[in-house]
Amino acid sequence: SGAVLAGGDPHKRTAFRDFGENFGIAFQVTDDLLDLTGDSQMTGKGVGNDLKSGWITLPVIHALRESPEKEGRAIAELINNEFKDGDLPLIIDFVSNYGGLEYARKRAEFFRDEALSSIANLEPSEHKRSLEELANFVVDRKK
Repeated sequence: SGAVLAGGDPHKRTAFRDFGENFGIAFQVTDDLLDLTGDSQMTGKGVGNDLKSGWITLPVIHALRESPEKEGRAIAELINNEFKDGDLPLIIDFVSNYGGLEYARKRAEFFRDEALSSIANLEPSEHKRSLEELANFVVDRKK
């Protein structure tokens, strides 16, 4: 990593590694949420692209786990077979009704908080402040 090449101390390397891992997860979970709730005009990509590609993301996984088996199986079949755009609101409602959106939002916030705590003991600097702002932005972003 850059910290190793620059001869950074082991504590900083660990802090930056942990920040990067947690930041990356927060980013991905937020991206999964935006795929279901984002405004395509704002995000620049269509809503439901992950689902249309057959990707089962964290919000959907949580909703499938929380839903009655029969209902979950019907939704999983919709996703696994090429569904029509008209099916998307049904799937999004399912994910919302079974807590998938809220669960994913809380997980994104958790990983953001983990990223921030990994650099909390670093000395104050413009670089640290930039990382903190970036971590907060990634969870609050709309695109």
